[in-house]
Amino acid sequence: MKAKPLNLEEMADEIIRVIYPTYDQISVIPLRNAIIRKKERMRLVLEQHIESASNFYLRYKDNPKLLIEEHPQLKGEFRKKFGRLIIGVINWMSKFDNCRVSLAVLKWKRDYNEWLFRTAFKRVIK
Repeated sequence: MKAKPLNLEEMADEIIRVIYPTYDQISVIPLRNAIIRKKERMRLVLEQHIESASNFYLRYKDNPKLLIEEHPQLKGEFRKKFGRLIIGVINWMSKFDNCRVSLAVLKWKRDYNEWLFRTAFKRVIK
């Protein structure tokens, strides 16, 4: 699929067409209106889930310490990706957030944010 900005209306329309391939050709107005209401409900559900994943990412972006504190179930996956000692390093790094940081720390933060994004949007991002 071609890369493009998210369009929830288009996505809901594609989903409804899987269920009702010719819904726009239905001449029975109450039936057509019911399908359109389903499509709108689907769009709202998609919006809520995407908003939740986006808020998850934005809350923990550049803040692995908060992620581990609030989501201890991710600690194992986090350690697997970044190593056992990294949590101690995070605690140490959080004391120096406003200081100049080395390129290694910047690279680590970039890698962490990329991992977090992929975690937030699992199954969508390969």
